[in-house]
Amino acid sequence: IFEDADADGSGTLSFEEVEEAITKPEIYNKLRMIEFPVDNPKQIFDLLDYDDSGELTIDEFITGCLRMKGQAKSKDLLLAQVALDCMKRHYSAFEKELGALQGKLNRLDATARAITDHGERVFLDM
Repeated sequence: IFEDADADGSGTLSFEEVEEAITKPEIYNKLRMIEFPVDNPKQIFDLLDYDDSGELTIDEFITGCLRMKGQAKSKDLLLAQVALDCMKRHYSAFEKELGALQGKLNRLDATARAITDHGERVFLDM
C-alpha cells in the first residue's frame, strides 16, 4: 500500500499522495480490507505523522496502520494519545518560559530592593 501510494518514489508520503491514494479503488479496497478508517484523510494523515514533518515515513505508516486497524475505538485512543503528546510538548515549553519569567521577576525584585535601600540611605544622609 505504501509503495503504491508513494507516487514520486521519495520513500515518504505527503498528504497529497495519501489523499490521492485513497481515491484509487485498489488502495481504498486494501485499506478497507484491513479495517483502516479512510473517512477523513487529513485527520488520518495528522495522526500518522507523529513527528509533524508533513511526510509519512514507512515506519510511521506501518505503526499507524497497526494502531488504527479495527474499530473506531483504536482510532480514538490514538487521537487522544497524539493530543496528549502535543499538550505535553506545549506544557514543557510553557514551563520553560515560566521559569525564565520567574528569573526576570527575581532580578527585578532585587533591583527594586537595591534602589529602595539606596534611596533610604540618601534620604537619611540629608
